[in-house]
Amino acid sequence: MPAFETKLRPSFDLTLEIPRPRKFTSGYMEVMRKTAKEITHFRAIEPLLKYVVNALQHDFHFYIASVFYYDQERQVAILLAQKGQSNYPPPIGFLQPIECGFVGRTLREGVTLLVNEVDQAPEYVSPEGYWAAGSELCVPIQAKDKLWGVLNVESAEIEAFTYQDQLALEFIANQLGNTIYNLESQQQ
Repeated sequence: MPAFETKLRPSFDLTLEIPRPRKFTSGYMEVMRKTAKEITHFRAIEPLLKYVVNALQHDFHFYIASVFYYDQERQVAILLAQKGQSNYPPPIGFLQPIECGFVGRTLREGVTLLVNEVDQAPEYVSPEGYWAAGSELCVPIQAKDKLWGVLNVESAEIEAFTYQDQLALEFIANQLGNTIYNLESQQQ
């Protein structure tokens, strides 16, 4: 069995998940506005990605938040940033072939994927040592015309994500993609 399909031990402390607002409250909208505004102030990609996953995990109360880069030449997603309630350090640099998993499907199809019962989906994969999530939401990151990567959030609970969560993540991913495009353009 390939390493990315192996689920040996739980990496989540299930008692730590924080209940999140289930609809767009004024507080939820304020967190979205603040996060999108802050994204535009970064001058380098690495601290930008760390900020985004920290904000999604802490301010939005997502259990795990990750950013994957799409290496089109090798046809893999590369984990660049992750924050979450895990008993193990994030597997930064983890490679996931795009032929499998929800992150891979998001990259293949270029569309948002909201899966509220991952155990019912045979394409779910996780890094070695990671326990299966209950729900997952993957949003493509577009840097102008280039599919740059995926913004991914997970929950230990099933049915954890709403359409409002999807809209919020699409909004953040759009701002993230614009900022990444600007930063990459400045480096050229």
